[in-house]
Amino acid sequence: MRLSIGWHFLAEGINKATSPSFTSRYFLSQAKGPLAPLYQGMVRDAEGRERLDADAIKTRWQEYWQRAAEHYGWDDAQRKQAEQVRQRSESQLENFVNIFGEDIDQYFKECDRLRAARQDSTYRDVEHRWKWMLEKEAELRTTPQPWFKALDVAHRQYQQDLHAVGNESQRKRDLPYLPDPADISGTDRLVSIWHIVAGACLMLGLFTRPAAIAAALFLLSVLVTQPPWVPGAEVGFMHYQLVEFVAALLLAATGAGMFAGLDFFLARLWKKKSA
Repeated sequence: MRLSIGWHFLAEGINKATSPSFTSRYFLSQAKGPLAPLYQGMVRDAEGRERLDADAIKTRWQEYWQRAAEHYGWDDAQRKQAEQVRQRSESQLENFVNIFGEDIDQYFKECDRLRAARQDSTYRDVEHRWKWMLEKEAELRTTPQPWFKALDVAHRQYQQDLHAVGNESQRKRDLPYLPDPADISGTDRLVSIWHIVAGACLMLGLFTRPAAIAAALFLLSVLVTQPPWVPGAEVGFMHYQLVEFVAALLLAATGAGMFAGLDFFLARLWKKKSA
């Protein structure tokens, strides 16, 4: 049991750490129940209000321009060329706003409408109302995705165009960092490291009790995001998660690392030192 749970956590952690597409954004944003605000609050720019704000984008681009100028050490001619790049990018951004601006405004109105419904407890008491909430949540998750993708392309193109301003020597330098308002890579790294450390310790039978408690806490954090009594909760995964949660607690209670694990040798070493 220790090896199976340890392998599951270790494999999941390695997969998360090495997968460029892994993000905990969806998991956090889909939390239900009384702890939903806590989990959803960990998602930066969840609705995209900063990512879709043209003025905020222009500000980030201007700040990036300044960092790039210092990073590459542009001369006056290069600065002039880079300024033309920025103006061209801003012009393209304005075209984007002209095309999609009204749709984006309507999207934010629907987000406000959904937020008001979430705060109205009567919506949860009427079936067709909470069904509407679930459908609206699904709709609003997909609506802005094409805009996000288009702007991601614009950000990358802006970086590449400024990079191309430099001479051959300057272009050998890495691209300066362009901050992402929705970046939760720190949370993603924490999730991956948590899995890897807990899984590796369980596999080795090393510090088994703390590792099993860490695994159980993570599983509990997953379970509480989808309370089965809350309308719309996704309970399909709860059965195996609950079984693994109980098993992890059992490992912590029994100190399973004492059996064919490194904890056995640590315990003997500790006894010798204490003697």
